[in-house]
Formats: sequence, C-alpha cells, structure tokens
Amino acid sequence: MRPVRPILALSAVTLLGACGTGAGTTGGTGATTGGGTTGSSTSGGATPPTSDTTTSPDPENPSVPARPGSKVRLVTVTGSVSDGVEAGCLLLTPIPTDPNGPWLLIGKVAGIAAGQQVTVRGYRVEDMASTCQQGRPFRVEAVLTG
Repeated sequence: MRPVRPILALSAVTLLGACGTGAGTTGGTGATTGGGTTGSSTSGGATPPTSDTTTSPDPENPSVPARPGSKVRLVTVTGSVSDGVEAGCLLLTPIPTDPNGPWLLIGKVAGIAAGQQVTVRGYRVEDMASTCQQGRPFRVEAVLTG
C-alpha cells in the first residue's frame, strides 16, 4: 500500500500548484474576483482633444484619422448635411467628397440640420459602434458656419 501515498501526494501538490497560478476566478459573470486582471480595458470612447492638437497636414485630404494612442488630430471640414437612414442620425458629405463615403456627425451637433452646408471642426473616431449603420464617426467640437 505504500506506492499509493506518493501518487496521492504528487496529485495533491499538482492540484494545489494549479490553484495558485491564476490571476483570479470568475464568478459566472465574467468579472474577476481575484487580484489580477483579465485583459486590457478600454474606455469605449475617443481620446478628447488636447491643447497641442494640430490640423491635418494634407489640406486636400481632411479625413486623415488620428491613430490609436496618438494625439487627436483636429480638422476643419466643409460639407453638405443629410439625414441618415436611422432617425436622429446626421451625415456630412465633405467637399471635396471623401472616397470612403459620408461622415456620421456626433458630439456638438446642436443647430445642424439636413440640407445645410456647414463647416465644422472636430476629429475622426475610430473603432466606434453606432446604431446609425452608416458613415464614419466624426466628433464635432465646434460648428464654425451653418
């Protein structure tokens, strides 16, 4: 009966060792209950503009987006506003036309309506989901004309 004890001891050590390697456990909800993290977190929004933002270096292409992790690039763009396919969604078709299609206006859009030609200042928001189902999000910081 002596050979069984080393196997049981080895099994117990292995099981206890495995318990100590996790960063935490989940309680069925996906939330961590231990002291570790389960991955990187995101804020779900865009980085707000900073005081040292710059305009797009290419005036012929104001759609140059800010890259993730970089400072926001404010751009000034003029275009025609139209209603989106979903209620409450406003689209801006830049002049000259962006080959990637219209931009979805979000942010400070009070006073902007379909049919207007406006000049707005803001920045592109990458990797943002929208219920509007069309247009690439553009966060308006200021309406310059309209």
